[in-house]
Amino acid sequence: MQIQIRTDKNIVLSPERKTEIEGQLNHALERFGDWLTRVEVTLSDESSAAKHAGDDKRCVIEARPAGMQPIAVSHDGSNLEQAVGGCVKKIAKKLGDTKDKLDTSKGATSFSGE
Repeated sequence: MQIQIRTDKNIVLSPERKTEIEGQLNHALERFGDWLTRVEVTLSDESSAAKHAGDDKRCVIEARPAGMQPIAVSHDGSNLEQAVGGCVKKIAKKLGDTKDKLDTSKGATSFSGE
């Protein structure tokens, strides 16, 4: 799984913080193994860096499962840690639900018993 992290012009991401985010994603998404080809993370500050206005940090994660359309989620927080943490939880849940549906539909019998 390839991880790409992008930021807008208002966010400066240290190499250590980038590594930390990659670690969070790897840990949360490890069960999906080779099913995910790429994960893209976009971090933005909805207001300028000089202003502090509530939940103005946004994280968007787009996961690309093999052979499927991308799956995206977003989360806003008052700081990057909250935005990233919430977004990582959301994408893990959404991918889990999607994978469970795919696995269940393969070989499952219909409700009509046919």
